[in-house]
Amino acid sequence: MKEEKQRTLPQNASLHKYLTELSTGMNDAGFSQLAVMREFREDFTLSWTMSSLKEIFREIGLIMFDKDSTSKLTTVEMQKVYEVFDMRFSEITGIHVEWPSLEALMLAGQDKQ
Repeated sequence: MKEEKQRTLPQNASLHKYLTELSTGMNDAGFSQLAVMREFREDFTLSWTMSSLKEIFREIGLIMFDKDSTSKLTTVEMQKVYEVFDMRFSEITGIHVEWPSLEALMLAGQDKQ
């Protein structure tokens, strides 16, 4: 099977231009993110992934602490973002996941060996 190449710089520039123009058009037309996402997702199903959830986690960190990456959060900020993130997901879905302990991470690492 032929390995696919990574996206090109012109593709990235096109993506940024497209998304900038689309966001301007949507803002000018008065569409809210929440309303559009509800409509967009109504008949459109995507499975959750670690990456999709991390993007939401990152967004909460940006809103709460003006930090655009989880790597820039302090240990206290990370815990506060987790608490907001988990509380909201629990309210919406009824699913609550405890923050993994150091022992749980070590055991998970042993399972992979």
